[in-house]
Amino acid sequence: MVDNDNRIPLKDAGIIGTDQQTDLSIQAPITEAATNSSPRFATKEEYIKFLLDNKKIKRDRQTCHDGKIYLKGCLKIDNTVVKHLDWSDIVVDSAVVENGVISKYKNLPHTRTGIKTNLTTLNIDEYMSHQVYDATKKGENYIVNGILRIPDIEKLPDFSSVTANQVFYYKKGIINPALLPTALNGFFGIGPDNFGNLSAEAFKIAKSKGLRRKQITNDKSGIFKHLLTGLKLFNRQKVGEN
Repeated sequence: MVDNDNRIPLKDAGIIGTDQQTDLSIQAPITEAATNSSPRFATKEEYIKFLLDNKKIKRDRQTCHDGKIYLKGCLKIDNTVVKHLDWSDIVVDSAVVENGVISKYKNLPHTRTGIKTNLTTLNIDEYMSHQVYDATKKGENYIVNGILRIPDIEKLPDFSSVTANQVFYYKKGIINPALLPTALNGFFGIGPDNFGNLSAEAFKIAKSKGLRRKQITNDKSGIFKHLLTGLKLFNRQKVGEN
């Protein structure tokens, strides 16, 4: 999840017909009564137009010819719109998706700073496309010009192909350093409890990713060794003076 304005949003970062329209000026008829138990909007276009009219989100005026709808703000997708639609033609700053409304990860909207959703993927390309849409891909590697946010969810892809300016890591538990992205300007949210007892090789990998020693281990032996060496030199000097 990338963010150039340094705000920290959420931690947790179908079946459609061929008649779905991408023209937001066209409203499809509502097929079900607007009650607490039924959706108010039959299509995502109708729902998006409602959000635009009520200033819940804004249009992104950038010129694109890729068939996608570009928006600004946080898109909230809940039970007021028909379930299991394909939202992958939407690009927005961030999104919150209510559980069960979208059935497949590939049908999530694309976001610039991340989605709060219970859907998961282990595919890094799929993850980056929906969670960090503005990331640049060079060959098999991704470049994030900003903050990459990794949410606290059980299943996450291998981030070793990703390099970001900074990484905000919310996931708890033990981390495999080899699966981390590279952070040019440091990690936030990671501490020694995320690593346990690392081998020399794993420690080296963690350092190469951009982590500081104090984030990787609680071992103070290096400091104590330095102090002990200084104490020995002091004692030798005292003996020589005597």
